[in-house]
Amino acid sequence: MAVPYTFADTTLSGLNLNLAHLDADFAYLSGLISTDPQFNSIGVGQAASGVTGNINATGTISDGVGTLRPMVVVQTIPGGNQPALTFTGIPAWARRITVNFGDISTNGTSNLIIQFGTSGGFLTSGYYSVASDGVASTKITNAYAVTTAVSNLGSNNGSITFNFCSDVPASANSGFWMQSGVITNSNATNKVTSNAGSCYFASPVTQVKITTVNGTDIFNVGLVGLTYE
Repeated sequence: MAVPYTFADTTLSGLNLNLAHLDADFAYLSGLISTDPQFNSIGVGQAASGVTGNINATGTISDGVGTLRPMVVVQTIPGGNQPALTFTGIPAWARRITVNFGDISTNGTSNLIIQFGTSGGFLTSGYYSVASDGVASTKITNAYAVTTAVSNLGSNNGSITFNFCSDVPASANSGFWMQSGVITNSNATNKVTSNAGSCYFASPVTQVKITTVNGTDIFNVGLVGLTYE
């Protein structure tokens, strides 16, 4: 994991950094602004070349602390002979999590779902999430919905993004994780399924699990990837 670069009690404008041995593809600058502590991001990271990456950012952070953090691409998990694919070690500072599906399928027909977890374990209640392909829809309350009964067959491809919406004060680690995604399925007459939802977490999310409603169907092909920033 990349080590954050922190700038305290200063103003940054026209920042141009050249970082050696950057172990993530992207980075961004976030900080607390003035007396209204809202998270902000300015600038984007340029893809690294070899072991050296150029990061260029413009903007100003004042009266607070700015931290340069990476976009981390986690190693993908291949589907095969397991009922759940789990990612752990997500840091408390993460404010966006994206789950990517590559030709993923199971040996059954149970809908795919995603659960978020904290240091205390995976949350299994309080979700408000729906997946719909325009004909059928599935409402889930113990996880984020991914597929519907019509489009949960093999060859699921696409991405689902989760954005953190913090409580007051904005610097707190408690708040809602909001879901928005689109999945295509070539084995279900080229269905396109959209999904959206939200769930409140009282502490930082540190792990993500992709599984099925019945929890017993086995992933048998494809892969799942994850990024956080």
